[in-house]
Amino acid sequence: MEVRIKVNTPGGHSSTPPMHTSIGPLALLLTQLEANPRPIHLTRQSPIFKSIECAAAHSPDISDRLRREVIQASQGDETALKKVEQYILNEDAPNTKWLRSILGTTQAIDVIHGGVKSNALPEEAFAIVNHRIAIDSSIQALKNSVIDILSPVASKHNLELVRFDNISVSATSSSFTGKITLSDAWGNALEPAPISSLDSPAYKLLSGTIRAAWEDAHPGDESIIVAPSMMGGNTGSLLHTAPIMLYLKSCHTSQMLAGIGHSQTTYSVTGI
Repeated sequence: MEVRIKVNTPGGHSSTPPMHTSIGPLALLLTQLEANPRPIHLTRQSPIFKSIECAAAHSPDISDRLRREVIQASQGDETALKKVEQYILNEDAPNTKWLRSILGTTQAIDVIHGGVKSNALPEEAFAIVNHRIAIDSSIQALKNSVIDILSPVASKHNLELVRFDNISVSATSSSFTGKITLSDAWGNALEPAPISSLDSPAYKLLSGTIRAAWEDAHPGDESIIVAPSMMGGNTGSLLHTAPIMLYLKSCHTSQMLAGIGHSQTTYSVTGI
């Protein structure tokens, strides 16, 4: 979801400026957003956790301690799950940046605009903030979070805050110095893609096909273990037509948890 944050304040000549033009409050709002990133958590429902379970079961390169914690987490131990989360999200761990982007709702301020000339007070300034919503969150949860984070700034600077459904969340006042309007920038916000069941016939067919294709192409070699995973971005789920490519991730031999990494290979459907 791409959130547009628009600030409107009175215009005029720059020779007699107010304390803040529209650009000042917008900068404060963006600073507030970046100071309050969404929390990141590892859940048992996440394909990443399922991938870690695969590694714990099959990779010889995982420490006994981590393997034990993964097994305990799989059995419902919340403390063990937290320890696994801390391990993979540790700043010194490999792939941490990627894992954080996969497990949490991302945030990137990508567009900012305001003003038309250097001696005129800008009546409007806006920014567009890109979010990739975590699989255990939703569009509405993100909207609520943005409102909660920005409301204190609006109140402090006496700005009316209009939420995504065009309803004001500010107390009625005749002395507002301006208005903040939140909206879905392009009207095409996308809910997180649903998680496929590992017990579904489709997953079993796909994983079996991958193993069979590998064994046919590598006779005599060690077989592979097909593990679930996920790609970041969520934009690919916009297209639910017949796939052109299959992105395969297999956690065989020592590849997995060399920082929770994967061997990654792309095959065309005709190759499968």
